[in-house]
Amino acid sequence: MKLRRRELIKIMVSSLTPSFLLSACAHSGTPRAYTPTRKETALAQDKLGLEFDERLEGHITEGIYDFERGYEGGEPISFDATVILDDLDGFKRDYRGEARLEGILSCKGKIFSIVDGRVKLEFAGDPDFGEGVSRFIYELPCRRGEEGYFVNGFKQLDDPVHFGEQYQTLYVYLHRGSQDGPMIGAGKMKVVNQMDHFLSYKVINGPEKEIWEFFKRVGLEAYFKSLKGWWPLW
Repeated sequence: MKLRRRELIKIMVSSLTPSFLLSACAHSGTPRAYTPTRKETALAQDKLGLEFDERLEGHITEGIYDFERGYEGGEPISFDATVILDDLDGFKRDYRGEARLEGILSCKGKIFSIVDGRVKLEFAGDPDFGEGVSRFIYELPCRRGEEGYFVNGFKQLDDPVHFGEQYQTLYVYLHRGSQDGPMIGAGKMKVVNQMDHFLSYKVINGPEKEIWEFFKRVGLEAYFKSLKGWWPLW
């Protein structure tokens, strides 16, 4: 069953992303500091859900608010987390979806707990973004005792040629304290191991075919909407 699942995911990834995504990156071997249990990830045991792991690393620079400049010369920032979609059926009925994110953030040489993190999906056509633009929005409150930061980030999906690279890249602003706190810098982060990421998808209270349904609902729809924005006659 595991081999069949790997083959299925390879087919899905190849249909959405450039072929380089299928080559597994070298695994760092760093142990996960936090792994939510099934009991923690399911709000209601009778609901169909989905969860997957994300491990991103990058750089951010204080006093710089341009993503590329902040990434090039900045200090390390990373997070290791699990994204949990508690109501997959509800998500498929609604163009706007929201999932929980639980895990840890490494920033300023310290480890912070991500408290009540959220990942939101905004499909193309939203008046705030424009035709052909879809976004994953990340809102990550992070705490370590009395010290805290807020990571406000997004993945922008609007280029069908570089769709795979866009899916792997998170642009981030860093706030001190909370979302309303002062913005102190910017940068970007990237998925560490693409194959590990895709193989981490698992269904709660349902068959594995729901993974493919999720990719059709999110990946393919965002991809074809990006074509419309890139080529208006599509």
